[in-house]
Amino acid sequence: MKKVIDNVKVLEQAKGSIKIPDYSHSPFAIYAIEQNGKLKQVAFYMNHKKYIDIHLMHRHEGLMPHKHYYEKHEDKGIKLSNAEIKLIEKIKKGLGI
Repeated sequence: MKKVIDNVKVLEQAKGSIKIPDYSHSPFAIYAIEQNGKLKQVAFYMNHKKYIDIHLMHRHEGLMPHKHYYEKHEDKGIKLSNAEIKLIEKIKKGLGI
């Protein structure tokens, strides 16, 4: 773990692939992945299970960034809320990216 920014646990991976955890030890956690100096993904957990998965580095049905509700990942990607966008900007600022 690299650091915690506004209650978000940031995991860093310089090389290779990294997968955000499907489960959290904390019931209502938020994790982020930083890879090669870029924020790649943010995930929100409810009752220890991944609930919302935000993808920042690839398009889904033309939408980037986008999110999925984890249990229904068959959606076509959903636009981020203003609160989610603000949190992502806060994480990026905290990481200096």
